[in-house]
Amino acid sequence: MPRRSPLWPEGAPGALGEKDDDKPTLTAFLPAPEKATGAAIVISMGPNTHGGSRKNLLGDTPSPELLELLSNEKQVTRETPPCFIWHTWEDSGVKVENSLDFATALRKNGAPFDLHIYQKGGHGMGLGGGRAGGEQHPWAADCLFWLQAQGFAK
Repeated sequence: MPRRSPLWPEGAPGALGEKDDDKPTLTAFLPAPEKATGAAIVISMGPNTHGGSRKNLLGDTPSPELLELLSNEKQVTRETPPCFIWHTWEDSGVKVENSLDFATALRKNGAPFDLHIYQKGGHGMGLGGGRAGGEQHPWAADCLFWLQAQGFAK
């Protein structure tokens, strides 16, 4: 039976992190995903990271090895599942370079992906045009199209 577990992160990975005596750990909450989507994700722990997310997840002085390990653009392989990535140019919370760097790594490793960079829309807008609501953003229809093309949705 094929795995049917999508991974759908948005924004900072803080929900995955737990801290115990200032030693960061990550909690696995899903089996290896068959498909992955991402919205304005903090992909990198490098120069383009969201500093607050890195500090909340890893503490004040994470080791270079841990930063490397948790910089997802450096962990891509040919076996990385197909990814749908979207971001907005206007996002002031997480730099668009996180998505661009991840897509570049996927391409270099032969892992399939769709990348959508939209000009309009702030960080954490969900389906609407912002935290206050508004019209549905086109990313949702684009993602549905991708999920259908992957055989994950009808």
